Amino acid sequence: MISIKVVLLIALVASQTMAGNRKCRALVMSGGGDKGSYEAQAVKVWTDLLSKEDMSYDVITGVSAGSLNGSFLGSYKPGDESEGADKMLETWQALKPKDAFKMWPGGVLEGIFQKQGIFDESPLRDFLKKVLGERSVQKKMGLGSVDMNTGEFLSYDYEDTEYTEDYWDSVIASTAMPLAFEPVKTRDGRTLLDGGVVWKMDVPGAIRRCLEIVDDEEDIILDAIMTAQTFLPEVDDVSDFTTLGHLRRGLEIKSYHKNMKIVNNTLIAHPKVNFRYILAPSVTLTISPIPLDLSQKHLEFCYGVAKKDATAAVRLGPGGYMNMLLEHTEKLQNGEDSRLDQMLETKLQLLEAQEAQKAETTAEEVLKSE
Repeated sequence: MISIKVVLLIALVASQTMAGNRKCRALVMSGGGDKGSYEAQAVKVWTDLLSKEDMSYDVITGVSAGSLNGSFLGSYKPGDESEGADKMLETWQALKPKDAFKMWPGGVLEGIFQKQGIFDESPLRDFLKKVLGERSVQKKMGLGSVDMNTGEFLSYDYEDTEYTEDYWDSVIASTAMPLAFEPVKTRDGRTLLDGGVVWKMDVPGAIRRCLEIVDDEEDIILDAIMTAQTFLPEVDDVSDFTTLGHLRRGLEIKSYHKNMKIVNNTLIAHPKVNFRYILAPSVTLTISPIPLDLSQKHLEFCYGVAKKDATAAVRLGPGGYMNMLLEHTEKLQNGEDSRLDQMLETKLQLLEAQEAQKAETTAEEVLKSE
């Protein structure tokens, strides 16, 4: 008969072995307004192409549109991401402008002179409550926003909880784009707005929350989806730009440099983390001057780019898309003419040729052995 001590010893060894093999998988989703549709489609592609284990996220952090998408995925337990992706994409496909915001009774003038945002964002809160109200938070979540008084980036943490008014405050605050929407006054006396003003991707927050599960950063597997464009097109002549044209160009320049710095600085600060799939649009996702374009035409365009990019990321393997992105960024910084979509196409063609050659060689070896 096996003694109790032996049984306890076996159980202890087994638990230590399991703890040593434990990994924390995290997904980081950036802000981007209507471009959140790109994120939704990319996650859907990954759940179709990757194993359930590979897509079993323990942690999700989101900023702005990433907070919306994170709320959908976060309402499903690790391992149920396929269902969450279906629900998230289904919601984007059904989303209409009236579900996200509305005009104030006094129109734009009331928004500018009497309110703190041009539009009333209350429909979005009601919409989310309707879609997610009966569910609950099933993962470790981080929702990013900014304190207007201090300028501090804040990541509000949630896990194993019902969707409360406090949670909805954090989501709406994370999406409260300056000028467009009013900031959110929270129960702790803070006044919050879109976290993307400071930090479009909360990678540090995802790593921090993963370290609540594992002891070492080398046990963290992290995926991230960016929505900012990965290149900065040159403009020959800006002399005819209107005020809004100058504003768009300034934001375009700021967004590009800001997001590329986030990727580089994060890799330097956390060299032990396994940055698996770092995805960014291979072409610009902006096809109209409307800041929040929820038209079917625009959403379908974003879906198409996401399908192509997310599939490419899987084909290139862990780290492959990220390395292409960094190489592309380096070329741009060196003044070279570079396009990420063309780089990806060339790389995938080379990969297909290598696979075809390998298959042909294998077939020849089999024939010789016979």
